[in-house]
Parts: sequence; C-alpha cells; structure tokens
Amino acid sequence: MQSVELQIKNLLLAAQVTNHPVSGPKRAAEISKSTLGGLNSKLFESFLVTAPPISEPREEESNQVIFSASHSVVMHPGDRDRHQADLCNLIEDRNHLVHSFLTQYDLGCDGCCEAALVRLNELNGRAISVFHSLKVVRQSQREIRDKVKDLVQSEIFFNLLVGQPLPPGQDWLMIEEVQSLIEAGKLYADESGKVSLQKGVEYIVHKGGSEDAYTHYGCKSWQDLAAKTGLFSVERQKNPCSGRWEHFYRLGAKIPL
Repeated sequence: MQSVELQIKNLLLAAQVTNHPVSGPKRAAEISKSTLGGLNSKLFESFLVTAPPISEPREEESNQVIFSASHSVVMHPGDRDRHQADLCNLIEDRNHLVHSFLTQYDLGCDGCCEAALVRLNELNGRAISVFHSLKVVRQSQREIRDKVKDLVQSEIFFNLLVGQPLPPGQDWLMIEEVQSLIEAGKLYADESGKVSLQKGVEYIVHKGGSEDAYTHYGCKSWQDLAAKTGLFSVERQKNPCSGRWEHFYRLGAKIPL
C-alpha cells in the first residue's frame, strides 16, 4: 500500500514543474500530506484524464519571471475507468483492513488465521497489480518529461519566454500529434516524399493518441489539421484499385531536420 501511495505522489509531483515561490511549495506540501483517498481524487482530476485539461492564465504581480509547465496523460475513457475502479477498490480494501480486520478474524483460532492469511495475500496481490499499472504510467510520464526538456532547450521556448512572435507553424510543432505525423512522414514516405494520411493517423494511435484527437485543436478532420499547421502539403488522390479517394501529405520546408 505504501508503494502505491508513493508512486501516486511521484506522479503528481512530477506532473508540474514551476519556480513559483508560493504555489510550487504549497502544492508539493499538499501532495506530500495527502492520504491515499485524497491522492486518488487528485490523480484522476488532473493527471489521468480523457481529454487535455484547459488551463487558465494567471496574472502575477511580481516582476519575477515565472515558469510553469504541467502535463497530463490522456487515456481512453474505458482504460481510465478501469484504473480508477482498481484504485478505489484497493482503497476500500485498505480501509477495511485498518478498521475491521481484527474484528472479522479471530487470530487466536488456527482456521481464522489461515483465512486471514489468504485474505492478506489477496489484498497484497491487488496492491501489486495497481502498483505495476502505475509504474507503466510513470514510464509514460518520463517520456513526456523528456519531451518537455527538449522543448525548454529549444528555440521555440526561448522565443516564447522573451515574448518574440513564433514563425508560422512553429507553435504546431509543440503538439504531440503533429510530431507523430512528422515522424510517420520520415518513416513511411515513398520516393516522392508522399505518405498516406491514414498511415500517419495509425502511427498517432500506435504512439498512444486517439483517432479523433484533431477535435482537441478545433479541426474537423486530420486533413484539416495537417493543412492548418502550414507544415505539410495535403493532396487528395483516387486509389486506382479501390476507386476511393484518399488523402496524402508531404513534409514541408518549415519542419526542422
């Protein structure tokens, strides 16, 4: 149970990095002091979500440069519900263990001791299962933090920090789905540099994205998103075999090598 609690605290603490002199330490203290039940609420309210959260900008009175970067793991609703149910059940088991275990099992009886041992092994197995699920999420978080690190060291971040306008299309480079389309273009493009947009979408899903992620950015379709970025050229061609119209895209000159 303690390992599960520690894993959740690590996930939440690493989900936001800030140099704010008040909110940063306050948030860390709140997480450190939270019980397993409180951590469960925080985990599914702000970190394991089904859609990217909307953050509202805050005005700072200080002249100090404040940096804050946060991230969430967007999951399929079914997967998120399963993780939440497993953790809630574990918390209920833990509460029962603390408050009712000794009244339910008479440890002066050999038969009751054997039953108690079976129950404890069962609870331990559930805790291990939840811990390993959180461990997988933690690995995903490390990959996210690596991307944040690359962003902080990039020219894009410097331009944002000093208030310089970004060149057209540069803001789209920070979006994970666009990064995946670029990767797919480099991996699967034919000799002419053209790649099927459907292949790009399949690559996005393979990397953990959703098939309708374009809606998160106000787009009607993947071809709409690809065109709006200004980073790709999008073509529509008829497949000679199926007779169906298909979309293809090419990487544009604005994409860094």
